[in-house]
Amino acid sequence: MNGDHITVLTGMTVEVIIFMGTTALMETDRVARVRMITVMAVTTNRIIAIMVETVAMATLTVKAAITADLLTVTIALMATTIVLMAMTVLMETIVRTIVRLVRAMKTEERLIRSLRPAMLFRVMV
Repeated sequence: MNGDHITVLTGMTVEVIIFMGTTALMETDRVARVRMITVMAVTTNRIIAIMVETVAMATLTVKAAITADLLTVTIALMATTIVLMAMTVLMETIVRTIVRLVRAMKTEERLIRSLRPAMLFRVMV
């Protein structure tokens, strides 16, 4: 896996997050939209930072392999593996957060809808 593969995978992840967020945004109120947009922006920034780190580690691995420094290659591969594991955990956390937010927003929408008729009735009486 080289830097290009990592870039493509990260881009696809960001697209999925944006798609899920956009779908959730269409069904929510204004406050929830702002909250979701903030979560999506922070998440995208974290993914980009991890991607840059991973590409740097891959570059270090290639450079060490060219100079045949096996200890450096081993350390760089271990670091790259750790970064990729961190990215996987982060993606899982992102998906869980989005699902939790969507559930919370749908609950809020249901509560708002259930209160509306009661409020109208009180105004009419």
